[in-house]
Amino acid sequence: MLPSSTLFTFFLLSIITFVSSQLSNPSASLENGNVKLTFNVPTSLREELVVIRLDRGDGSRSQNILFIYKADFSTKVEATLTNKLTVTTSASERKVEIAISGVQSGDAGMYQCWDGAGASGTVLPNCGHKLIIVSKPKPPSILSLTSALEGQTLKLSCNTSSTSLPPDHGLNSNILWRDEQNTIIGIPAGNKFVMNADGHLEILNIQRLDRGRKFTCTSSDKADNINNAPVSDPSLPYEIKPEYKPSSSDMVLDPAIVSDSKIVKHENEDLTITCTITCEPACSVQWSFQAYASSSFSPVQLSESHILNLKVKQTDQGTYRCTGTNKYGETYKEFQLEVHYINTPVVRVNEKTEDSSRVVENEQVRLYCTIDAKPVPKITWNSPTGVLVSEEGKPSPQVSSRVLQNNYTNSYTLNSVQCENSGMYSCEGHNIVSSVERKINILVMCPPSSSAIPALALEPEYVWEMSKSLSFSFVIKAFPEPEVIRVISMVNDISRTEEKNKDITITKSSKYDGKDYLTKFTFTVIRTLDMNDKDRTFKMTFESSEFKRDLQFIIRPRGPPQPVTNITTVDITHNSVKIFWFAAFNGGEQQNFNVEYRHLTESSSSPWTTGAKDIKDLHLSGMWTEAVIENLGSSTDYEFRIVSSNTLGTAQSLPFRIKTLDGLSKSLNGGVIAGIVITVIIFIVVIFIAAILIYRKKTNASRRHEYSKAHPPYDTIVRGGIRDEHEYSVIAKTSLARYSNGGIKDEHHYSELVETSNGHYMNVSTKRDKDNIQDIDNLDRSTQDRDEAHYQSIDLFKS
Repeated sequence: MLPSSTLFTFFLLSIITFVSSQLSNPSASLENGNVKLTFNVPTSLREELVVIRLDRGDGSRSQNILFIYKADFSTKVEATLTNKLTVTTSASERKVEIAISGVQSGDAGMYQCWDGAGASGTVLPNCGHKLIIVSKPKPPSILSLTSALEGQTLKLSCNTSSTSLPPDHGLNSNILWRDEQNTIIGIPAGNKFVMNADGHLEILNIQRLDRGRKFTCTSSDKADNINNAPVSDPSLPYEIKPEYKPSSSDMVLDPAIVSDSKIVKHENEDLTITCTITCEPACSVQWSFQAYASSSFSPVQLSESHILNLKVKQTDQGTYRCTGTNKYGETYKEFQLEVHYINTPVVRVNEKTEDSSRVVENEQVRLYCTIDAKPVPKITWNSPTGVLVSEEGKPSPQVSSRVLQNNYTNSYTLNSVQCENSGMYSCEGHNIVSSVERKINILVMCPPSSSAIPALALEPEYVWEMSKSLSFSFVIKAFPEPEVIRVISMVNDISRTEEKNKDITITKSSKYDGKDYLTKFTFTVIRTLDMNDKDRTFKMTFESSEFKRDLQFIIRPRGPPQPVTNITTVDITHNSVKIFWFAAFNGGEQQNFNVEYRHLTESSSSPWTTGAKDIKDLHLSGMWTEAVIENLGSSTDYEFRIVSSNTLGTAQSLPFRIKTLDGLSKSLNGGVIAGIVITVIIFIVVIFIAAILIYRKKTNASRRHEYSKAHPPYDTIVRGGIRDEHEYSVIAKTSLARYSNGGIKDEHHYSELVETSNGHYMNVSTKRDKDNIQDIDNLDRSTQDRDEAHYQSIDLFKS
């Protein structure tokens, strides 16, 4: 939406302001407005020519606007203004109307009628008018006319700066006051804000809560015939700063500290606390210190009185106070300082203290981190990737963990380190005081090998265009950094030495990806390659100060694919077969496979039929590609082949033959037969086991009955032994004591038999029973062996 001042400007373009020369008030217009000025020319003229001139009031020379001839009351417009002025005259009424279109600031000033031209001309009375061009004032400024004393009235003045012309336009300013919410205040007068007749803002009853409140003012030039004069941009904000006695809420400690709280610092650590206080008038600031054993505060000598800056020592423990004072009073904040410490860790690798350590690949590395600290720290080992490699814990001072007085050690073992384990390891320790860290660079020495970085691994083969040179980059994993000292190539059992800068160039870049053990090489063949270099093997010898190793690759020209290898057939049925194969070199292009077959007879072969089409090569090394061919005839000889193709050509495998199963397999295949056989065998085994269990149950019941007749329960005899001792002796032919001893023995013997019976008999009492149990166990085992053998035969039958 356009601002109101702009809308009003457009409105003025469609109207004409009529200005009467008889009015004493000046005429006003906005820029780009249209103005009509009317002049009443008197009859008593001394000269033959009346000139209307414009005096801009800025000290510049007046400008002729219009010439009026006394004789016939005709007019002539100044030549430079003919496109801007339109003149209408009435000789009978002695009136001249000048219409000015699109007025600008240069059109402002006093238009006066002169009797005569040149220096002899005189001003005609009541024949003139002042034209004011109202413009947007400059941003005003705010001045305080009174002090902002608590409980008093603050008076603010908005000093305006008009840009309307002419400079002596005499327009009054229209003042508006706004608060920090951009809300107009003071009009109408309220309990807090009043704008008086002079445009001053009066803020009543200043309070501390008024601190930080901000006010702005705007101004516009007030003209009678202009309702929406341009408004100035707001003044800079005026912020209230009441004067009062300071309190603790006016004081800020940075870093923030709650009064009477405790700060823990370790020895030799910097402690910097800045004390600031907002006071009106300003406060003086002083730090003071009270030692634990002292009863009074003493000033702290500081380079800047409001900044407490210490290199903490044990003797600095105590209470620190910041005091702010002005003429109305004082306030303070204080805190306690407690000094702890934690020193830099001492790191050892395999019992050696050093900042960098070289180890050989596959060695065991033991990392130790010892920290002298109070209170007890927690110690953590981090790997080069930032992953936690040792459990975080609170070590205890035990001899077994090599802890000395206030020394705490944490260790971690790297078993069989690899080149990838190289890097910066860090030991971090922390307690309630602070955190400390010590790093050690572990360099694992390893022989040259290809990295696993995508697109930068040394590939087993590379494809080149016959018309272009061969160039590729790869990253080698090795430390120390290797050099390529020799390149030998071979094709058809004929080898040659590739000379650097003649046949090949090899450039390298150290510390790839910022890792010491990665080196990037770029290999370029600069001699001309042809088909004689097909399947040429390049062997590069890498050597460092510790290792020497050969790595090789094969180059192949881009072209048709090679035939597949390792063709295998499985799951041959009466109407289908599953075929597996390994994809060969794809010629440097995406390759697809078609499986074709034809029916063989004694006399002829049928045309080739595509059984599987457009099988994609997924480029998965060591993985089979497979296809299932269906809808074959039963008991039929077929010849198969696999056709590899890319955009550059095709290749066919050697044909191989397959015969589908006969008709029996069609109606009852091997899986169904095996299922029937297994079902019958399982049924026989279940019947056999059930018979054995029934037999055992009957035998156990009979033997328990015989045992209960010959041997009454032992505990029953003991409970009734006194009463029935004689009767029992007749039955058992022994004494109670003797039977008791025998009962104990029988119970022990019974327990032994139960343990050796493997759960088959739970109640036995004689050696004969034990023998019977053994016979049944043997029978069970033989049955189990026979069943397992039978199942194995079934599995063989299925396969």
